[in-house]
Amino acid sequence: MNTHITSTANISSAAVVQAHSPIAKGFISIDLHHDNSVADQALFECYEDLLLSGTATKTRAEFLHAVNTLGGNISVSVRAGVLTIEVASLATVWTKMLILVQEMLTEPACTQSELQRVKTLVINELHDAKEDAKTIAHHNLVTSLYPASDRRCVASIADLQASVSRIKRAEVLKLHQRLQQRRWTVSVVGSAAACTQFSTTVLRLTATNAVKLEQQPQVGTETKRAQPLLLEHIPSRQNIELSIGCALPLKPGDADYPAVVFAIAVLAKMGGFAGRLMSIVREKEGLTYGIYGQLTGYNQTTNGYLRIMTFFSPDQVEQGITSTCREIKKLCATGITAKEFQSFTNILETSRVLQNDSPMTKVAVVHQFNLLGFSVEDIEAYHESFKILTRARVNKAIATYLAPMKLIVSAAGPVQPITKQLQAVVKSM
Repeated sequence: MNTHITSTANISSAAVVQAHSPIAKGFISIDLHHDNSVADQALFECYEDLLLSGTATKTRAEFLHAVNTLGGNISVSVRAGVLTIEVASLATVWTKMLILVQEMLTEPACTQSELQRVKTLVINELHDAKEDAKTIAHHNLVTSLYPASDRRCVASIADLQASVSRIKRAEVLKLHQRLQQRRWTVSVVGSAAACTQFSTTVLRLTATNAVKLEQQPQVGTETKRAQPLLLEHIPSRQNIELSIGCALPLKPGDADYPAVVFAIAVLAKMGGFAGRLMSIVREKEGLTYGIYGQLTGYNQTTNGYLRIMTFFSPDQVEQGITSTCREIKKLCATGITAKEFQSFTNILETSRVLQNDSPMTKVAVVHQFNLLGFSVEDIEAYHESFKILTRARVNKAIATYLAPMKLIVSAAGPVQPITKQLQAVVKSM
C-alpha cells in the first residue's frame, strides 16, 4: 500500500492506494466550530441526522434505500465541532456511492417535517443521556479543565434540550454554508481508480469554496480548579463511573509526546491486560472489570489531557480510587522498569504493524494524522520516534508531566450516600 498526502489552501487530501482492492472507503472531515455556544452545540446534535434526511430529489427513506441497495454505508458524526463523513462500498459501486454523497452535501432537503422529527429524536436522546454516567463523568472532568468557550466542553443537557427545541430551518441551512467556507480534510483507501474518483468528487464539491480562516484557539492549558473531586449523583446506576485526569501541555508533534504516550501505555494501555492498572487494580485486587487511560483531547493547535477511565461498585470505590492513585504515584516516583520498557516497545510496535496490515484500519489512522496536519514524512518520523526512545527519556517525561497532585477525580453514579468518604479519600491523595 502506498500512502500520499497533498495539501492546498482548501483541502488536505490523503490516499492509501492498494492495487486491485475490492472495497473503497473515504473520510471527509470539516471543522465547523465557531464559538462553542449552546446554540451551535445544539445544531451539531441535529446536523448528523439531518444530513441523512433526504435531498432535493429523494426523501429520507429513498436516500437510505439507495445507499442500502448498493450495499454501502454512509455515516455522519460531529465531535467537538468537526463534521466527519465516512463512506464505504464495494469498488464496483463506488462511483454510485460518491454520487449519493455529492447529492447529500449539495442538495440537502432539511424539510420542516424532517427537522421536527430530528429535534424530537435528539431531545429524547439527550433525556436518555442523563443516565449515561460514563459520559457525564468524562464531561465533568473536561469542564473542570477548560473554560466553557473551549470546544471540548459540552453544555448542560437541560440547556441543549431547550436550544434544540428552538432550532429553525434557516439556522440549519446557515450552518450548512460553513462547509463551503472551511478547509476540508479528506482521506481514502482503495484502488488507484477508486482513489482518483474520490479525489475528483471532493474537488468538484470544493470548487467554489471560499475558505474563511477561523481564529485559531490558544493552546489549551489547565484552568484554576476549585476542587479535586467532582461528583454527580445518578441514583439509577449500580456502579460509579470515574474519569481521572489532568491537563497535559502536549500534542502529537511535540518532542516529549512519544515518551508520555509510552508511559501512559505502561500505566493503562487501552485494550487488553498489559497496563499496570489492569494487572493490579483488576487482576490482583479485583476491584473493577476494566481500567484504561489515554492522552486525548488534542488537535493541530491544542494540547490534550490525560484521562483514566474505570468504574467501581459503591462499596469498593474508595479502595479503587486509592489503588489507582497509588499506582500513578508509584509510576511517578520510580518510573518504568527495564522489563516494562522492553515489553511495551514490542507491544506498541506490534500494534503499529497490525494497523498497517489492514487497509481499513490504516486509512483511519492516516486520516487522524491528516487532521493533525502531518505529512507522510511526519507520520514516518512519528513512528520512528518510538523506535529510538530510551527508558531514561520515558522516565524523565514521567517526572516532568505526570504529577499526581494535579489529578482531578470525576465520579458519576450513586455517589450521594458516600460523598463524605469520597471527599476524605481524595483529600488524602
